[in-house]
Amino acid sequence: MVVDREAREVFDSMVHISVGKGSKVLFWRDRWIHGFEIKDIAPLIHAQVDTRTINHRTVEEGLLEGRWLLDIRGEINFVGHMQLLHLNLAISTINRDPTSEDHFSWPADPSGSYMAKSTYHRLCQGAERAPYATCIWKSWAILKCKIFVWLAVQHRIWTSDRRARHGLQTASSPCF
Repeated sequence: MVVDREAREVFDSMVHISVGKGSKVLFWRDRWIHGFEIKDIAPLIHAQVDTRTINHRTVEEGLLEGRWLLDIRGEINFVGHMQLLHLNLAISTINRDPTSEDHFSWPADPSGSYMAKSTYHRLCQGAERAPYATCIWKSWAILKCKIFVWLAVQHRIWTSDRRARHGLQTASSPCF
């Protein structure tokens, strides 16, 4: 599944994580260290970990006998060692309860539960609404006409010459 990087960053920045066992929280990717992810604390260390490990290593697995240290590959320079010490200190300050489950909360909604509506409002916050949108969508026209007009005012109709440029039509024609 392809996810827009910017949308993923907005989503990740909104989720608050309370680590319990750590079985649902990703060690290298999630913001589990006082609201920060490891990439923010130690970018040189994070760069030394392969993508598969970043996407699969949980906090529970990583903290078991210091396995997260074995995920780091390659040479580390002096600055990398300083970041490693800083990261180790940050990890040691986390109070986790291995008997409780991990808790994810969504502060954009009063209930704390994830809602697509609250996400949409967050992403569109500050965006200007098109002045003609209400006229188009509240009209009595049939849906396909509304969609056509909406695309037309946004200059998104694929004309025959544009279709020809993209190889969807052999030649531009006055009809189509």
